[in-house]
Amino acid sequence: MSVSNHWRLKAERYRLEGARCPTCGELSFPPRSRCQQCTSVSQPLYYLESEIAAGDFPIAASQFSQADCPEKIMS
Repeated sequence: MSVSNHWRLKAERYRLEGARCPTCGELSFPPRSRCQQCTSVSQPLYYLESEIAAGDFPIAASQFSQADCPEKIMS
């Protein structure tokens, strides 16, 4: 990421700015110029909640086999 791009996007990342589509209600983060759901053009800024509740994030569990984790790694 370039330095100028980093500073341009800093506010929306730290303030959790998103966009909510007025047509279908789809929420996008980071804000986009078009809705990915219905391709509506105008999307006003929407400030996401700064606090989350337990269970807001999905958890993926996977089991590794012995072949995935060899004991010795040769360089």
